[in-house]
Amino acid sequence: MIYTITSLKNDLISAGISAGDTLLVHSSMKSIGDVENRADGVITALMEVITRDGLLVFPTLSDRYVTRQTPDFNVKTTPCWTGILPELFRKKENVFRSVHPFHSLSAWGRDAAEFTSGHERFETAFDRESPWGRLLDRNAKVLLIGVGLTSATFLHPVEQWCGVPILSETPELRYIVDDSGRRTPRTVYWHAGAHSENYFRAEPLLMEHGALKKIRFGGAESFLMDCRETFRIMKPVLEEVDAQIEHLKGKHAIVADTFMADRRYAMLSGACHGAISFTQEKRREISDKIDKVITNKFLGFPLFLAIM
Repeated sequence: MIYTITSLKNDLISAGISAGDTLLVHSSMKSIGDVENRADGVITALMEVITRDGLLVFPTLSDRYVTRQTPDFNVKTTPCWTGILPELFRKKENVFRSVHPFHSLSAWGRDAAEFTSGHERFETAFDRESPWGRLLDRNAKVLLIGVGLTSATFLHPVEQWCGVPILSETPELRYIVDDSGRRTPRTVYWHAGAHSENYFRAEPLLMEHGALKKIRFGGAESFLMDCRETFRIMKPVLEEVDAQIEHLKGKHAIVADTFMADRRYAMLSGACHGAISFTQEKRREISDKIDKVITNKFLGFPLFLAIM
């Protein structure tokens, strides 16, 4: 079966995506199946639904290429590792890419240039005033085509804005290279830890509250996420857990190391259900015994997320 541009547009419209939306797209091209005009057909379908009145955005991440050994980032020539669709998209006419050596965004639409501007000013890619923060301001939607929440980079800024300690202790030196070859140094903080590997645990929480829903795009089982609702739901959970961690640190000098050593406890069954319950109940008194806190079903998912 070949999915046509028209059929893909119908899938988007049925999912609730419409002209004028701001849409961030994470994608697995192969999960969609055979498509009319292949990858170009997918991008065409997205553009025709969003229209120039909206904003179509792809993550064009390059942190795997811009390293200590190869520290230069060129907004035009540095490739992204996030798949064939974003790599093809960033090269298209009237697409603007933000200048950040690790987590740039590429955008097409009426105000794409303004949306992507100034990213190089921030030492962390996910600063609240950065293009990633502008997604929240615009009440963007996130389309996850054939991928799950482990690919939802938007959850990184959500963690950062809620005070979760996910940044490296020291910044990394990288260089922004312009068309003339001039290199401008920039110090940027790395996002440490394997947080995204556990984002799938947030799925029941977000679906329960309507911030995430399952959809179909071509042959791909996909998700549609509401940025503003996701932030609203996750914020009190993450902030409460951060307060619990600080409380534990004050009582137990070894608590941080214990948590890291026993991270497997976050995999206990029922952790996701516990995260939902945690948002609906009053704050619990913390036990003096660390092992009870680690295995507490109400803290399983959010506590793990906050300390990773």
